[in-house]
Amino acid sequence: MSKYRILKPDQSYTFSQYFLLPNPTIDVVAEFEYSYERTELKLPRYFAEVSYLEFLQNYLQRNIMPTHHI
Repeated sequence: MSKYRILKPDQSYTFSQYFLLPNPTIDVVAEFEYSYERTELKLPRYFAEVSYLEFLQNYLQRNIMPTHHI
């Protein structure tokens, strides 16, 4: 948990501004007394042929990487 204040009590923030903060996500959510865990999402199976599946898997793994290890 963060030992210093990230959010200024006298300032209001829009939802998108939280994503612009330079602090690690774990510290930002700690300001609200929350925590989070990155985990693989288990979705229902799709049985029709997906010709671009390998591209999609690589794209998601490359672009949804954690920015901070918990």
